[in-house]
Amino acid sequence: MGIWLLEALRDRVHRLSDPRARAEGQLLLVPRPHRQPSRGAAPVADRHGLSVKAGALVVIAAALASAASASSARDRFFEHVLVTDRTDGQLVNAWGLAAGPSGPWWVANEARSSSTLYAGDGRKQALTVAVPGGPTGVVFNGGQGFVVRGAGSAGPARFIYACEDGTIKGWSPTVPRGWSTEAQVAVDEGRSAAIFRGLALAGGRLYATDFHNGRVLVYDSQWRHVVTRGAFVDRTIPEWYAPFGIQAVGARLFVTYAWRAPVNGNDGPTGGYVDEFDLEGRLVARVGRMKWLDEPWGVALAPEGFGRFGGDLLVANFGSGRIDVYARDGRRWWLSTQLPVTIPGLWGIAFGQGGLSGARTTLFYAAGPHRWRGATEVDVHGVLGSIAPAD
Repeated sequence: MGIWLLEALRDRVHRLSDPRARAEGQLLLVPRPHRQPSRGAAPVADRHGLSVKAGALVVIAAALASAASASSARDRFFEHVLVTDRTDGQLVNAWGLAAGPSGPWWVANEARSSSTLYAGDGRKQALTVAVPGGPTGVVFNGGQGFVVRGAGSAGPARFIYACEDGTIKGWSPTVPRGWSTEAQVAVDEGRSAAIFRGLALAGGRLYATDFHNGRVLVYDSQWRHVVTRGAFVDRTIPEWYAPFGIQAVGARLFVTYAWRAPVNGNDGPTGGYVDEFDLEGRLVARVGRMKWLDEPWGVALAPEGFGRFGGDLLVANFGSGRIDVYARDGRRWWLSTQLPVTIPGLWGIAFGQGGLSGARTTLFYAAGPHRWRGATEVDVHGVLGSIAPAD
């Protein structure tokens, strides 16, 4: 019966022609129970997952979990699509997302070279910021460093963006004038053909993944290069995989790696890696390896109250749309499960800050649903959504 249910749901999913069809729908998630794999093994997971049409509420139980775990409130979650590019034309290839302590979400829209703001319930805020160059990762800066300048004005960048054109841009509310609607160039690595895909801020330093050159660049609070020889190196990762996403979690940095297509140098859906480093770029642990990953980019540490996953590491895969859950045993990470939902084109994930951005136990995500044409993504859309415990 469980297999029949899963196949029937898959058939329904495959008939959905519009990747945004899940808008305004909710999904009750029932994750499979934790089980630590034997050495060298990991739980088998279906890479296609499930997607639900608008308004539908589906209980995934028999095919994905035992009856015992399904009865636990700690195993049930709601997924809710908050905004799509149907209602906001700026939200196309929504990539990174960040929020201050009490403010809304700032979403980097790579395909529109803009950043739009939303409350945790999806309400759009009045400000839209122009971020030329295709913004990808974005971070909030609450300090007095990372000053940007323009038209004779200067001020700390409150939100900082990594861009595909090899620039890093910062938005300050009074630069260049009044209530600013544009980000200013702070770093330009265009001469080295840099393609920035991820950004993290920790310990007064800014860390950027340069996907084209296969490196992590580090800047101090005055935008100066910090030389870290031999940093962010894992010699077990093949050279055709490059640093892709990066996320600061306390005094640790998690770097994801994706395959670079030889045709155009773009990222491709062919496995991936996740490593844990300290702030000096020294390797601490290898988190995830190859076939259980598919273009991993977003990373978030689950807080207490996010079901039974408090303290676990969540990794979002752009290629498969799945969210992997990694548990820790001492210094070793292992894949304990995957949330049984597929979010096409999944990029950034982050938990609310408790203010306008939403509850601290709600996971928010940005996504750019798309189709593939060879090694190129086409027909790209945008989604902002959330996953929250049912209780």
